[in-house]
This record gives sequence, structure tokens and C-alpha cells, in this order.
Amino acid sequence: MHRVDDLPIHLERWASGDPTRAPVAGALLAFASAAVAIAELVRKPNCSQDPPATRREALEILQSSLHRHAQVFFGDVPAGPALQPSPGLAAIVQPLTNHDKLDFNGPLGTIVSLVPVVGGDAPRIDPRGRSQRAAAIVSYGARTDLALTVGEGTWVFDLDAATGRFVGTGPRRAVPPKTNRYALNTAHQGDWNIAIRDYVSELLARNAGPIPNAVTLHWTNSLVLETFQVLTRGGVCMYPSEGAAGCNVGCVSLVSEANPIAFLVEQAGGRAINSMDPILDLEVVGEGGGVRTPLIFGAREEVDLIERYCRTSSALGTHSPLFGTRGFFRP
Repeated sequence: MHRVDDLPIHLERWASGDPTRAPVAGALLAFASAAVAIAELVRKPNCSQDPPATRREALEILQSSLHRHAQVFFGDVPAGPALQPSPGLAAIVQPLTNHDKLDFNGPLGTIVSLVPVVGGDAPRIDPRGRSQRAAAIVSYGARTDLALTVGEGTWVFDLDAATGRFVGTGPRRAVPPKTNRYALNTAHQGDWNIAIRDYVSELLARNAGPIPNAVTLHWTNSLVLETFQVLTRGGVCMYPSEGAAGCNVGCVSLVSEANPIAFLVEQAGGRAINSMDPILDLEVVGEGGGVRTPLIFGAREEVDLIERYCRTSSALGTHSPLFGTRGFFRP
């Protein structure tokens, strides 16, 4: 697909002539319809008075829109008894990210991962990252933006409030391989593992060179908003592992957050890792409920560099002179 029209035309063209794609297209259109309703919900004057109730209402909107197309699950995926053989898709959703920030108009978002339901008479979800049929995110703010992938690139659409339709914003997204933009919460640097602390120290050393503001750091604490930043402006976003346990302990839900974000970013030419391995290649035990992971994603070359830091630190098992007066940035 090279042309970009509004979302229904885009998906109709993608699904044309392939009956296996029609259910995915239908589920994505239903998700988009739910996003329009959620955008209206979060603009109501009283939505900030009870943020958990607003999130529940957002989930109910998603369930109502999607139930004919996919079995809807909130966050972590339950075990088999809740599943039915049909529909053959499961929609794993985060209905309203950052809902606790409604009272000060913080950034809000919705995430969906469409995965297959397999197993016939004993239905189960296949939650592996590479098994995803589609992924999408929505950001609510001055505009309502939707990004999606069906495995053939990543595309961004803006909501036309007058028509209630999502309109394409241009060609498929391409994340630049290099960047000087970084999103990470430096308030937690005392909890980062050694590799991440050393990487960030070397990163900040770039600003000591002859080019002013060679590196820019920011933090919004919104996974959805940072993903849109990466897709539209480039950059790297880091939710690193914390504590002394190494590079594989994190706070992002693998199945409902990291997998769909990684799918979107990889399809735009970027990378997404847990520090040392691609997110989409991570092994999922059972149906993935409760699994948390670090998440580092964005510009391919910079994520490659972060991976080298983590692998080197893991192999040495301690703070290394490689990251002191010498490093990947300094000879």
C-alpha cells in the first residue's frame, strides 16, 4: 500500500481479495469508531472527577464496538475459560492510559493489540509478539491521532471532527535511524542498572562538546504520546530496567503495551528491545498475563548502541572501565 486515504478506504484496499484479512479490517474499523466515542468522553467537563470510572466507561465503549469482531480483554489476558472459539481474534486493550492524570489535562491514550485465538475446542490466545495481526494506538488531545499497522508499514491518521472519520496524514512512517532526541525519566536514574546509567552519562557528555544542545531530553510519562513522537519526529524512548537484577526487569506490560508498540515501531523502520533482545521475539509463558518488561524503542542505530551497552555490561558482570573514561562515544 502506497497511497493513503481515510481509514476505511485504506483498510478496504488492504483487505480486498483476501478473506483472512476482512476480520482484522473490521476489528480495526470498530476500534476507530470506539476511539471517536472515547475522544468525546474525555472532553466532557466532569470526566476528571472520577478517573477510574472514566476508564471503565472507555473500556465499555471498546467492548461494545469490538464484540462482534474480537473478544476483548483489558490489560493482562485471562486463562482459557473466558475464551470462546469465535470470533477468532482477541483484542487486548489498554482503554485509557494515564487516566490518573485526567484532573490536570494530562496526555491520554488507548492501545490495542489484535492477536489470534487458536486451539479449536480448547481456545486460547496466541500472545506472542510476532503473532499479532494488527496493532493500533490513539492519542487524545488538541487532535485525536491514530497510528496502526497490519504488518505492511505504519500509518498515522487524524480525526476529522466534522465527519467523525480518520484521515490519512501522508505516506507510511519512517523512523530516522539516528537521533538527538531522547525520552526518559531521569528522576529514576538512581534505580537504573549500571549499563543504562553509563549509557546516559555518555549521552550527556555529547553536550559538553562543540555543538550546543547536541542532545535533548524530555519526559511526558505517556507511552502512547512518546510513541507518536518517535513515529512523527524520530527519537528514542526508554523505560529501562531498574534495580540490581540486570537488564530484564521492567514495568511495561509485555502483551498489552510493549508488543503493540514494538510492532508499530518495527514496521516504521525502528527497533524495540527489552535491553538485549527484540520485544517481539520475547518468549511468552502461558498467555502472558502479568509479564512485565523494560522497553526501549525508536531510532535503530541508537537502540543498537543501547543494546551493546547492556550486552557488554551483562558479560562483564560489573561496572567496566569501558564506560568510564572510555566508551562508545569517546575514544
